[in-house]
Amino acid sequence: MDIFESYSFLFFDSFFSALILPPRSEMVVHLMAIFSGYNLHLIFILAFIGSCLGSCVDWWIGKYFQFVKKTEFLKNKEKELLEAERKWNKFLVYILLLSWVSVIGNPFAVLAGFLKTDLKKFLILVVIGKVCYYYALVFYGFDARFI
Repeated sequence: MDIFESYSFLFFDSFFSALILPPRSEMVVHLMAIFSGYNLHLIFILAFIGSCLGSCVDWWIGKYFQFVKKTEFLKNKEKELLEAERKWNKFLVYILLLSWVSVIGNPFAVLAGFLKTDLKKFLILVVIGKVCYYYALVFYGFDARFI
């Protein structure tokens, strides 16, 4: 595998790892970071951008599934849904800082889209969380397998 294929694999692995049912990208990032011959800054940038784009796809999926609110089950719960949206966007949206956590981060990104979180606010929180995580993973060898 040449260097371009390795970086391409890293990008797509990070992208698909941020989707709803993800594989784990940490192993690829970690292995590329510890083996010499790879640029740490490029690893960081590709993993970060791929993961953020995957989270944006999750947000879009949540936004696309607005039709679920019109189903018979949720049609009678309009007040509860509006209250949930209000509470999410006021208090709970900050959980998106943990969007890098594989089990909870992806469903929260979908929920953010479903509960009409502003894309700008969503991106700011996701970017902050993922920058911190991938920086620690690539440059400090932080291993998140315990999560």
